Order: sequence, then structure tokens, then C-alpha cells
Amino acid sequence: ADPIPEVKWTKDGHDIDVRFTISSSNKDVQDGLKECTFTLNIPAGRHEDTGEYKIVATNKWGSADSSARLDMVFTPEIICFKDATGIPYEEVELVANILANPRPNITWLAGKKVVENNDHSIIENDTVAEMYKLTLKNLGTDDEAVYTVKASNNVGESSAQAKLTVHTEKPVLLKQLDSQTVKDYHPVEFKIRATGVPRPQITWYKDDQKLESNSQLNIEHTTEGQACSTLSIAHFSPAGVGQYTVKAANLAGEAESSAMLKMAQIPPSFGKTLDRSVDLAEGDPLDLKAKVDGSPMPTVKWLKDGEPLVPSERVKISVAPDGSVRLTIDNMQPADCGAYKLLAINDNGESASICAVAVQPEARHPKFTKELSDAKALEGEPLKLEAQVVAFPTPEVKWTKDGHPLRASPHVILSSTPGGLVTLAIDKVKPEDAGSYELTVSNRLGEVATKAKVEVGQKEKKPSFLAQLQPVSVVEGFPAKMEVKVSGHPPPKISWFLDGKPIVPDGQHIKIVDGPDGLQSLVIDKASPQDAGTYSVTVSNPQGEITSQAPLAVTARAKKDVPEEPPNFPKGLRDAIADEDNPLTFSAPFLGNPVPDVAWTKDGVPLEPSSRISMTCDGTKVGLEINPCKAEDAGTYGCRLTNPLGEAKEEAKGTVRKIYQRPLFTQKFNDLQQLPNYDAKLTGRVTGVPKPEVTWYKDDKPISESDKYRLKRDGDTVCLYVQDCCPKDTGIYKCVAYNREGEDTCKAELEVVDKLERKPKAEPPMFLKKIGDCEVFKGMTAKFTACAMGYPEPEVEWFRGNDKLFPSERIRIERESTGLLRLSIIGVDPTLDVGQYRCRIYNPHGEESCDAHMVYDSLDIRPRKPIGEQYVGFDKYQKSGAPLPLSDRPIISRMTDRRLTLSWNPSIPIGPRDPVTYQVEMCELPSGEWFTARTGVRSCACDIANLEPFRDYKFRIRVENKYGVSDPSPFAQTYRQKLEPDPPKFMPYLPPGIDFRPETSPYFPKDFDIERPPHDGYAQAPKFLRQEHDAQYGVKNHNCNLFWFVYGYPKPKMTYFFNDEPIEMGGRYDSSYTRNGQATLFINKMLDRDVGLYEAVATNEHGVARQRVRLEIAEYPEFLQRPDETIVMVRRSGRIEARVIGVPYPEIKWYKDWQPLTSSSRIKIQHIEPDLCILIINDAITKDEGLYSISARNVAGSISCSVMVRIEESEADYGYLTYSKGRNIKPKT
Repeated sequence: ADPIPEVKWTKDGHDIDVRFTISSSNKDVQDGLKECTFTLNIPAGRHEDTGEYKIVATNKWGSADSSARLDMVFTPEIICFKDATGIPYEEVELVANILANPRPNITWLAGKKVVENNDHSIIENDTVAEMYKLTLKNLGTDDEAVYTVKASNNVGESSAQAKLTVHTEKPVLLKQLDSQTVKDYHPVEFKIRATGVPRPQITWYKDDQKLESNSQLNIEHTTEGQACSTLSIAHFSPAGVGQYTVKAANLAGEAESSAMLKMAQIPPSFGKTLDRSVDLAEGDPLDLKAKVDGSPMPTVKWLKDGEPLVPSERVKISVAPDGSVRLTIDNMQPADCGAYKLLAINDNGESASICAVAVQPEARHPKFTKELSDAKALEGEPLKLEAQVVAFPTPEVKWTKDGHPLRASPHVILSSTPGGLVTLAIDKVKPEDAGSYELTVSNRLGEVATKAKVEVGQKEKKPSFLAQLQPVSVVEGFPAKMEVKVSGHPPPKISWFLDGKPIVPDGQHIKIVDGPDGLQSLVIDKASPQDAGTYSVTVSNPQGEITSQAPLAVTARAKKDVPEEPPNFPKGLRDAIADEDNPLTFSAPFLGNPVPDVAWTKDGVPLEPSSRISMTCDGTKVGLEINPCKAEDAGTYGCRLTNPLGEAKEEAKGTVRKIYQRPLFTQKFNDLQQLPNYDAKLTGRVTGVPKPEVTWYKDDKPISESDKYRLKRDGDTVCLYVQDCCPKDTGIYKCVAYNREGEDTCKAELEVVDKLERKPKAEPPMFLKKIGDCEVFKGMTAKFTACAMGYPEPEVEWFRGNDKLFPSERIRIERESTGLLRLSIIGVDPTLDVGQYRCRIYNPHGEESCDAHMVYDSLDIRPRKPIGEQYVGFDKYQKSGAPLPLSDRPIISRMTDRRLTLSWNPSIPIGPRDPVTYQVEMCELPSGEWFTARTGVRSCACDIANLEPFRDYKFRIRVENKYGVSDPSPFAQTYRQKLEPDPPKFMPYLPPGIDFRPETSPYFPKDFDIERPPHDGYAQAPKFLRQEHDAQYGVKNHNCNLFWFVYGYPKPKMTYFFNDEPIEMGGRYDSSYTRNGQATLFINKMLDRDVGLYEAVATNEHGVARQRVRLEIAEYPEFLQRPDETIVMVRRSGRIEARVIGVPYPEIKWYKDWQPLTSSSRIKIQHIEPDLCILIINDAITKDEGLYSISARNVAGSISCSVMVRIEESEADYGYLTYSKGRNIKPKT
């Protein structure tokens, strides 16, 4: 090579060992080349030096390489071969590391025996790693020996020995078995752990018999770490009693442990006893369950009334291994009543559980054997409604009148007897007692109802004069009229007399005209001197007769002491104005002698007297009255006076204001679909003057109020409710509204369908609020706001003049889902933005627009659009002159059972107006109609009387003036039913010293009569529960019940005594003794003579018990002093006081805003004997303001009273309102 190359030696691709030395030499050869010799020296060659050696020579012209293999040949060398220890049944490895070249032949020897390669001994040779392994599987004790490994090749041979030791340990039980005593059917478990090498096998024995897992016994072995075994018995039984042994064994030996398993000896007991009592209806199945306990598990036996129960098709008895016991009897009959006893017996004793089973007679749906009958009574007479009902269980009885619940009161007596006779009695009926009465009787099976209509006739009344005859003076030849107004029942007969002689009307000269409300008139066409005299009228009916008399004077036409003169009108005839249907009256004084003839004309046409037209002349004044007047009576009226000396004529204009309007449906109802069993509602609004009458029709047939149809009217709103719709209710429903001016009709179709069809809603757009004028300064933001409605939701466009506006940086157009529309113009420039703005809304059903002006503010006064005109509906009030409605609901400031005081905020005028008055409307809940209770109220408060106690009402206010009536205010509602406390409870109790054990005590059989004792030792003489008070109370003229609670075994027989005299049942007395131990004595319509001592005597075979109670007459609660309205200064104390009496003393409860009040840190409730009730409010706060009520209740009834408590924050106003300090008034200087 030329130049001399660089060389690199490698072994098997790796750098050579540092032990190696490298040498080189070179010499020149032909052509300038050099011959180079490179030598690698390996000192003391070793086995690991065997490999592939390579030399690579490199110069700038290229490279060359050469390789050769070096093998180190030597006798096998055994480097590592160690002793080993193994565990039986496991495997062990003997490993030898043998270095040799060439590869050796390996021979394994166990002692002197050559080891063959098989399943027990596996020989593995890894010639690459030069590792040689002998693996012994399933090691046994015979494998223990000295093992020799021999390695030989053509160079030589070597060997090595290692000892294999098999390690064993005898089994050891870490814990011995413990003897156990276990209850029958309880689980039991033995656990054992054992150590040993190899791991021992565990075997279980019972009484020397090997045990295997089965359905009753389970053996489970685990081998994690130590050897573990568990023997478990899920349900121990007598067959499991015995000696249990466990053995642990391996190659080295065995270990064992034994224990006794015994049965616990426990007398029978009950884990779950029978129910103490069971109440069944006839035909129901009986299902009694219990769970017995004991060891050994007891056997069971069922007894009924001491006799064994034998299983049959009806009677089934089952016993489960866990002690669950069940008795079922199908179709229970009254004969199956009795004491059912369960006996549990084993060798250690017995135990019993008893259930008292009562089978009630078959429950009966309520049924009337005698229904209510319609009744008629005269005012002041007694009224009685009776019905006979059969039902079981005893039904609940409810009375209603015109849909409102009826309660017993001094006026209304409600009673029901054990025999099922239900009675409503009123001693003295009043006109308001007339109506529809309904009796509803219900129990758990259902309810039935019966109705009766009660009519109260007017009491016969002696005739009386509401207006007596008055003296009349008339000029000869002119009409005369004498009137009388009478009342009486039956309607009286009216007879007229002149100077004691009967007057016979001829229909021409003398007429008798009947008017409304008992008014009767005697009209003389042209009075003459013969008609003068004393007129009398006699009014008579069966109750009596009365007379009134007055003179009629007929004056001559010519006055002799006055000079004659022609007629004239000194003051003329004045125009007259009247509302339609009211009297239109003209009158004028005149002069003239003789008295002139009078002729009246209308629009030049002579008028003649008639039933509507009357003409009068008393010698100094003429008159014309048209009553009632009509629209066509408007015109020019003339009066001509004529006598022999001349005539005079005057004219006047008669105006009749048209106030009546024909009915008009301003809101019509539309076609309606409804699902079956739901209610349908048709609602419309109709206007008209006078208020139209409304009639409903279905398919042109009239509809009246019934269970199917409910008619309701509230102001202009008319509603028809079709209740519980069914297919036959489908049809055309029509509402006809009519008055004297005409009629209007609205109709729609009702369909009863299984699925409602969604119809698109159509509603044209409308402004609820229009945009208003806007005054701006330069640079400010102008805003126009409107509120619109419609469906679909209307689109919106804004215009300035005729130019449409679009959103920009200065112009913002906003629209909210609530219908609010807003146009905002930022940085107003008067030269560009001032002008008229218009908002247009539209949808497929129509469009509407409104406009307003943007005005640049200056000192000039410009008229602005009133804000009221921006709101829909305002024009109705503006045009009609009717006042606006009140925005707030009225306030109940004081209330008693029969009356309340209502107050409200005054009506705020929107400008000059005529004075207003108020109408108070009320509505009876739950379904009453609104009606006007008071009208023409000038102040902002009024009293409402004749309320029904504890009945709820709604109240609202309308504002009225001569132009019309406003819409109603929001309503205020009472919740007086919440003020009625629960009736007093009768609470008997046991005397001191009695063992109170309701589950086992004979005093508490809990709704069960034991027919026969279950065993001889069970007996109890009668025992009365002690009553809290020795007096009971009844209400005079009402039915009275006296109660005792008495228990005994067998069931006692009851007798009763009044003032030590025995009471015979029947007539006014009846009695009952129910299964719950309650004995009741019924007294029909208690009187004063029934007051005294009543004794109940209970007798059975084991003894007699007596208990006395004193019956007294209860008196209704009464307020001696009602609470007053109170004003309390904030952060101070206030108090409400009332004085209440009653026999027995009533229970007092306080309420605020219809919610009960109790004593607290700030609210204190006190009662000071004998009758003072106080509510104190400490540290008053604003939320203490409200309506406070006090309610008093005893057995006779309940009363309540409510007053307003106001919290005042201003000390000056507080002093003024409470009269404790006058207002500080400072005069101007």
C-alpha cells in the first residue's frame, strides 16, 4: 500500500480486549509500494477469546480487510454447581455453568444412577450461554441424593457434585376447634388453619364419619399461604349435633383437633307476634303471620277460642323452617270472629300469641230508603227535612244549601240517629232559608246525595200604607189624581169611596190605575163640583183592614174676588230634559181669570191624557208629565191657555237622552274542541243598556242550570260550562242576549273528540301602548317606545316622515319577546331628526300604525299628546266620561261573623270630572256570582252585613259617576274557614296506678269484642276510663250525646240512669256500645229538664262498674268586648284585647292574615281570668301589619272577629292618628 494504511482490529464486531497487543512492520516493494505486516498478540488465551477476528486497513485510496476465526480448545471447566433444597410435590432445579471447547457431552448421575431425560427429570442444555440444567418435577423423598454432572470433549473430562435435600415439616394446627352451642336453624361455622411442609391435606369427620359437602353442609378449602378450611352449616338442626374432628396430614405426619357441637336449649318465644287485632269486612280473607323462635325450633298449634283449628279448603296453615308461621282463611264470615291463638311448643316450654279478629258486617254503599222531599213553609213557621239512610260503615253526613256547606247553629239544627235518620230542622224559617238543600252521605264505598227545594212563603201580614191619600185641589174641568201605596200579604183588596159611598169606575170619567209595588191611583178625567168630597180607600186582607181618607176640592174657574184678565205666562215654559224611561215633566205658573182652558201639543199635534200622559192644573200652575218617556217623545211642546178674554201660548223643547242600547257581543266565543270527561267553557262579552237578559241554547233547545250545565255571569262576561263532556254534548251552542232595544246572538260548535286538533291561532296586530311625543336637546338620545300584540308575532317598521328607518350606528331598533318595541336615536341632530315618526306593525291578519313627534325643546309651549291616549282602552273612558278603575284591591279593616268593614284607596282623577261614588260588589265562594252589595257609597269605606259565619267571600270596587261605571278593581278574598278551630276533643284516660300496656292490657282491646275467652285465666271486670271533666255539655234544642269509655271481658252490658232513675230506651233516648269501648247515650233535642246527673252502669260476669257525668247546657261563645283596630309605632309594643265568654269556656286561637299565631320572642298570647284575652306585639316591625283574628270555639259553636293592625313608621303621623299628639302646623311668616 502507499501510503501506509491505518488498521483496526475487531472481535465479533467489537473492539478487541485491552489485554491484546498490536505490532506492525513494513518494507519497500516494487513501484514505490510498501509491504506492511500487522500482528495481534493474545497473551494467555482464554475461553472467551474464542471468536471471529477482523483487520481493516485504510488509506486515502481505499481500504482492505481480512478475517479469521480463533478457537480456544481446552478441557471442560465446571464453574458453578451448588447444593439445592426442595419441597415435596414441587419442582427443583440443579444448574451447572460449564466452559468447554469443543462443546462437551453432559452426563447427569443421581448417586451412581444415570439420570434419563423424561417427564420427571428434564435435562436442558443452553450451549450458547454454556448453562446446563436438570429439573426434577413433583419432587419426592426418593429424589434426595448426591447429583454428579460430568462434562467431556476430545481434550478431556471434568465433573462436579451437589447434594439435593428434600425439606419436610410435620403438620401443626394453628388454632384448635372450640366446642359450640347453637340455636336451632341458626348458622354455624368451624374454621381451621394448619402449617406443614408439604402443605397438609385437611379432612373433616363427624362422629368418626368422613364429611363431604352437601345441601346441608359446606366444606371449603383455601391454599393461600397456610392451609385453611371452613366447615359451615347454614341452618343448624338436631341432626347436626355431635363431635366434629379435623385432621391435617402430609408426608411428614398428621395433626388433628376435635370439638362438640351442641343444640342450645331455649324455650319458645316470638320474633314477631301476631297482630294484636285485625278488623275485616265480611268476605275478606284473613292472613295472620308470626315468627316463632326457640331451640329446638318449636312446633306450632293454632287455636280459635280455645279449640284447635283444622286445616281445610278455607283454612290453610303453613310453617317455614325459619319459624315463619302463617294462617290464611278465605271468605271470612261473622262466625269466624274470635280470639286466634298461636301456641309454640318445644321440650323447654311453650309460648302463645293471641290476635283478636273482628269481622265487620258486609260494607254497604250508602242508600236512601227515604229521600228528602220538597218543602214549603211560611215565614216564622218550623221547617223539617228528613231522610233515612242505610250504610255501613257509619257514613259521614254533609248538608249544603245552594252549594254552600251548612253548619249547625242556633238557627239550624242538624241531627242524625243510630238508626240512620238524618234531620235538618229550623224552628222559625226566614225568607233567606229558601233555596236548594242537598244531603250528601258518604263512606269508604261511595256516596249518594238527595236534594230538596225549600220555598218560604211570605207570612200573612196585615195591610199597611206605604203612602197615604193626600189632599188634592183641582180646577173644575181639569183631571184629578189621587194615589195610595199599600203593602200586605196576601195582596190586599183596595176599595175606593166618596163620602162613604163606593166608587164604581166607568173607564171614561173615573179610572182606577194599578201601578208597581202596591201603587194604585184614582184618576178623574174632568173634575166637576160633583166630584168634590172626602175620598177614602179601604185596604183589606184576611189579616185585617185599614182606611185612609183625604179631601178633593174642586174650585170654580172664575174667581169672584179677583179682576178678570186674559191668560199669560209670567215666567214662560222652560225646556225639559229627561233620561229615557224617566218622567219628562213640564210645568209653568200662569195668570188668568177665569181659569183658562189648557191645551198641550207636541210638534203641533194635540196631546190627549193617557196612561203615560197626565195633565194637571191647580189654578195657578199647569203641568204635563210623560212617564215613562221614550226617545220618540223628544220634540217641541206647546201649551195654549184660552179664556173668554184672550189666549197665551208658550213653547219649550223636550229632550229625551237615549241611554238604552241594544245588546252587542263585543267578544264572541269560537268553535271549541274538548276531550271526553273534561269540562268545556264558552266565554263571551255582551254589552247593552239596560243590562241584557241572557239565554243559552243547545241545538236551539233552551239550557238551564243543572249538573251538566253551569251558567255564570260577571258584569259583561257570560260563561257556559259544559261539565264532564261526553259525545252527546257535541252540538251548536247559542247565546241570545236581549233587552227592550233588541237582541244579539252568538253561536259556536262544541265537538267532543278523542284527540284535539291544533288550529293556528289568528290575531290581528294591535298596540297596547302607542308611541308618544318626545322632546329632545341637541346631542341627547331620543327614544320612542310602544307595546304590541298579535299572532303570528307582527313585523315592525319605523318611519320618519315617509322615509323608512333602518338600523345604523345612530339608529337602534329593538324588539323584545314581550311585545316591547323601541326606537333609539343617538346624538340627536335637530336639523336632521326632528319631525313626525311612525311605527307600523303588520301580520297576515292585518296591520296598525301609530305616530308621534320628535320636538326640539325650546321655550315655546307646545301641546303634547296626553300619556293616557297612548294606552289601549283609554279612549273608552275618555269618550264616555266614565271613571278609571281602581288599581288596588280593597282592604278588610274589621270583620265579625256577620259583618265586615271594607275600605279602599280613593279614585284618582285624570282631570276635571264630576263627583264619583263607589259600588261594592261581592261574590260567595266557591262558585257564587258577583252581585252589587252597596251602591252610591260616597266615602272610601262601608260596612257589609248579613254575612254567613265562616263562609268565604270576594269583594271588589267599581267607581261610578253619571256617565257610567268603571271596570272592577282587583278583588280581596276572605279565608274565614281557616278561622274555625277543630271541635273540642273528648279525651278519657286511665286512673293512676293502672299498668298501661296497650299490647296486652285487657283495658285496650282496640276495636274488638272478644266473643269467648281464649283460656280460663283471661277475664276482666268492667273498667271505666276516667274522664278529664265530670261534666259534659249539650246545646239546647239540639241533639245531645253523652260518652263513656268502658272495657271488660266478656263485653259488658250497659244500662243508664238519670238522677238515679232508670232510662228506658226509645222515644227521646237511644244508646250504642261500639267495639272500641265507647258507650253513647243519645238524647233527642235537649231541653232544660234534661240537665242533671247521668250514670252508666257496665255489668259482666266478673263485676259491675259505674261512672257518673253531669250534663249541662252549653252556651255559645260571645264577645263582651271585641278587639279594636290598632296603630302601633314601629319598634314599640302594641296590644289587642278582647273579652270572651261561653259555657264551657271556649278555646281561644289567634291568627294573622288567616294563619295561626303562637307565642314567640316578640308575640305574646295571654289569657287573664275570667274572660280577658290579650295579644301583645313587642318590638313591632313593618311585616307585623295585617289582619289579626281571634276565634273562640266550644261544643256549642264558634265565633270570630278580625281587626286591622297598622304599623306606623312616622312618629308625627302616629301621634296624629292615635290622637296622642296634634300635628305641628307652622304658620307662614
